[in-house]
Amino acid sequence: MPRLLRILPAVLLLLLAAGTCTAQEKKEKSVFQSKRPAQPDGSHWWAMLDAAEKLGADQRDSAFRMVENALLWSLDHGDPALEARSYAVLGGLFAAEDQCDLAISYYDKCVETSSDPYSASVMTTQLAKARCLRKSNRLLQARTELETLKAKTFSTWSNAPPYLIPEINNEIAAILLEIGDIARSGEVLQENEGYLNSTKLGYDKNAELEVETRMLQGALKFKEEKQGEAIGFFNNAWAATDSVSIPSKQYKLRSDIADQAKFNGAVGLAEQYRGLLSNNNGWQGSDQADRLANEVELGTAQRLNRKTDLAINTLNRALSDPLLRADSKDPRLLDVRMQALKGLSETHLDAGDPEKAQRYLNEYMSTLEVANAEKQKKLEANLGLFSSLTANVQRIKILEKDREINQKQIALLRTQGDLQASQLFSRNAIIGSLIGLVLLLAGLLFFRQRARNKERVAARLVELRSLRSQMNPHFIFNALNSVNHYVAVNDERKANRYLTDLSGLMRKVLSYSELEFIDLDDELELIEQYMRLEHERFSDRFDIDLQVDGSLKGAGLRVPPMLVQPFIENAIWHGLRHKEGKGLLSVKVKDTPGSVHFTITDDGIGRKRAAAIRASHAKPSKGIDNTRNRIALVNTLYRGSLTLTVEDLNADGSGTRVRFDIPKDLAHGH
Repeated sequence: MPRLLRILPAVLLLLLAAGTCTAQEKKEKSVFQSKRPAQPDGSHWWAMLDAAEKLGADQRDSAFRMVENALLWSLDHGDPALEARSYAVLGGLFAAEDQCDLAISYYDKCVETSSDPYSASVMTTQLAKARCLRKSNRLLQARTELETLKAKTFSTWSNAPPYLIPEINNEIAAILLEIGDIARSGEVLQENEGYLNSTKLGYDKNAELEVETRMLQGALKFKEEKQGEAIGFFNNAWAATDSVSIPSKQYKLRSDIADQAKFNGAVGLAEQYRGLLSNNNGWQGSDQADRLANEVELGTAQRLNRKTDLAINTLNRALSDPLLRADSKDPRLLDVRMQALKGLSETHLDAGDPEKAQRYLNEYMSTLEVANAEKQKKLEANLGLFSSLTANVQRIKILEKDREINQKQIALLRTQGDLQASQLFSRNAIIGSLIGLVLLLAGLLFFRQRARNKERVAARLVELRSLRSQMNPHFIFNALNSVNHYVAVNDERKANRYLTDLSGLMRKVLSYSELEFIDLDDELELIEQYMRLEHERFSDRFDIDLQVDGSLKGAGLRVPPMLVQPFIENAIWHGLRHKEGKGLLSVKVKDTPGSVHFTITDDGIGRKRAAAIRASHAKPSKGIDNTRNRIALVNTLYRGSLTLTVEDLNADGSGTRVRFDIPKDLAHGH
C-alpha cells in the first residue's frame, strides 16, 4: 500500500491531462486500437475451440495456444459467451494433463463468466468439475457438487441435456461404491436403467452410457461376491461398445472395462479383453501409445494368471517397439516403458531369475529419472502458460477499462455546451475515475500477489515430489547391496528369499512415493519390514527393537511417507556397521497429547567418527539432507510444525539419538 500511495500523484496528473486535452484522448484511443491486429470474427474462434478439444495428447501445446488466442479475442471484443467457452475448454485440457487443480479453477471461471447459470453448457461444465474432484480423491466435495447439480437439472429440465442425469447418476454410483455404500449405489444404478430404456440420446451417447452403467453394475456384483452376474454385466458392457462409431472412444471404453475387471480381481477376464484389443486391426487411426499400453497391460494380466513365458514374450514385444526407446521425450511413452520394465522385472523374479529381474529393475530406475525430468519440464511449461495467460487477461481488462474511461470523457465533453458545467463535470469524473483506478490498482496488486503465491506453492510441490523421487533410487541402491552380498557368498536360497521380501518392500516404496501422506499403520509396517531385512543381513552386528504404543494402531493418522527410514538406514550403515562388538538399534513410536513422537537410537560409533569415515571415502550422504529439506517443505506447504533433533547418545560422542514429532493436527488433516 505505501508503494501505491507513492504513485498516486503521477496517476492524478495523467488523469488531469487526459480530462483537459481532447486531442490527446483521440491519440490514446488510436494507440489502443493500433495494438489490436485485424482478427477473424467470433464464429472463427468458436470453430477453433471445437478443433482444440479434438486434438490428441501429442498436440496439447497447440491446443493450449488456440484456446489462449480465442480467450484474448473474446476479452478484447467483449464476448462473454466465447470467454466462458474458452475457460471450459482450458479446464478440459488441464484435466487431460491430470492437473486437476488448474482444471477446476478454469471450470469455476466458466461458470462465473456465463450469463445463464442454468444453461446446458454451464451444467456440463459443472459435471466436468465434479469428475475432476473425484479424480483427485475429493469424494465428499465431488458428491456434494453432483447432488446439487442433479437438483438443479430437475428444476430446469427443459434446458438440461437429456444425457446429463444418467451421467450424474453414474458418477454418484461410482463414488458410493468407492466409499462402500453398496446398497445406495445399486439404487442409483437401478434409477439409471429407466433413463437408458426411455431416453434416446443419440447412437454413440446411448452406447457410452450403457457401457458405463453395465461396468458399474458389474463392479457392484463383484463387491457382493456374485462372480457370475458380475462377469455377465462386464460382457454386456463389452458388447455395447460395438455400437460406438468413433474408434478412439471405443478403445477408451474397452480399456476401461479391462481395467475394471483387473481391479476387481477378474484377471482372466482382463487378459481376455486385452487380447481382443491387441488383435484389433484398427490401430492405424489410433494413438500408438494406447496400443503399446494395451500390450503392456496384456503382459501384466498374463503374469497375474501365472503364464510366465507368455508374459515375458508379450512385454518384450512391447518394449522392442522403437517408440519406447530410452531417450524418448514423451512422458506418456516413458510411462509405458516404465510399466513394461517393471512387469519384466517382476515376471523374471516370479520365474526365479533374480539377475534379469535386477537388470530390468535398474533400467526401470533409469527410465524413472528421465520420466520425472520430462514431467517436471511439462509441469513448468504449463505453469508458465498459466502465468502468461493470467497476465494477458489482466492486461486486456485494464486496457478495456482505460478505453471505456476515455470514451465516456469524450462523449461528455461533446455534449456539454456550457464550459463551466463541462469543467465541473470533468472534475467530478476525474475524482470518480481516480477512485476507480485506485480500486482497480489495488485489486490488480491483490490478484497478482495471489497468483504469485499459487505459483510458489506449485513450485514447492514440484520440489517436494522431486525430493521424494530422489529417495527411491537412494533407498533401492542401498537395499540391492544386500542382494549382492548373498550372491557374493553363493547363498542362492537366502538371496532368492531376500529378493522376494525386498521386492514387496520396494513395491510399497514406489507406491508410497507418489503420495503426499499415507496411513501411520502403513508407515510402521514399512519400517518394520525394512528393519527386519537389514537385520537379516547384519544379524551378527546388531539387534533390533521396535516399540509402538497400542493406541496408535488403527488410529487413522496419516504421515508423510518414508521420513523415518533414512535415519534407520543412517544408523545401520554409518553407526552400527563400524562398531566393534554387537550393537542395538531401537525405534520407539509414542502417542503424546499433541503429536506422534519418534525416537531412533543406536549405540554405534557416533556422528563424529562416522563423518570422518565418510570423508575418507568421499561419499557424502544425501538421504538425511533430503529428509531435512522434505520436513522444511512440509512445514511450509501445510503450515505444520514438524520438529527434528539429532544428538549424541553418550558423553564420549558414541551412539546417536534422533527425535522428531509429527503434530496430530497435521496427521488428522490429511
